[in-house]
Amino acid sequence: PSASGEMSMRKPERKSWCERSIATGRCTDVIDASPEEVLGYLYDYCSRERMRVSREEGNPARLVLNDDGRQALFATIKSLGWPLRPREIVIRVFWWKDVSSGAYYLGVVSVGDTVDYGGSMKTVRGTTINLTKLEPFGVVGEDGKHHQCQIEYTQVGDAGGYIPEFLVNSIVPQQLGVVEEVRLVRYQAARTTARARLQARL
Repeated sequence: PSASGEMSMRKPERKSWCERSIATGRCTDVIDASPEEVLGYLYDYCSRERMRVSREEGNPARLVLNDDGRQALFATIKSLGWPLRPREIVIRVFWWKDVSSGAYYLGVVSVGDTVDYGGSMKTVRGTTINLTKLEPFGVVGEDGKHHQCQIEYTQVGDAGGYIPEFLVNSIVPQQLGVVEEVRLVRYQAARTTARARLQARL
């Protein structure tokens, strides 16, 4: 997170060095974009930008299976590096708005659907449940809208199988990194917009 953000992680106490890889993480921060813009970025699981990030991370698959605009089914295979097998995660994603507060929520829950990736891969099925809360933040602009939001991202994840604790300690912050990903993407978008406006005046 940024200097104003916070990140925390909690894991069940382990009795041996290699046990079930379950952990809970939470991250909060302020994003220089409206709740609607951030929601749109997070919901668009297979956008050009997010596909680019996934490829750079070395993940072999990321698919949208169906999407009606309010809920969608996505599948991904994430590479954890040798000697661990890639983790397959199939999720149902849905969003809603709290009209009274103006906050948006994005919920994610794993489902047991079988996915055809067009080839055989040895994977381990992981599971996740996470919730993102996006609240309007800061002053209201001249257009009557907020141009900042506070994000709170909470995730409970099980990478599947039994992996060493030190790897869990690295995987959870990586998953929470979606908040930093959004912050940097919006920062770059703001810089591009400002540069275009400056060039238009020259």
